[in-house]
Amino acid sequence: MIPLRTGVVRDIRIMVYAKVMRLPMSFFSEERKGDIIARMSGDVGGSGKLHYQLVGYVDEESRF
Repeated sequence: MIPLRTGVVRDIRIMVYAKVMRLPMSFFSEERKGDIIARMSGDVGGSGKLHYQLVGYVDEESRF
């Protein structure tokens, strides 16, 4: 189950990175860099945690 979670988190990080690379430079001059990094890190971590919980729930339910 751990490889599944890390794979999903890796994929989310890749998608977030690709999105950030497409943003206009004006976005980065208007936002504080620390805020951008904190937001990305928190969102990716939260998404990974949610996915892990959902997979665990589905796994438990499928055992019955």
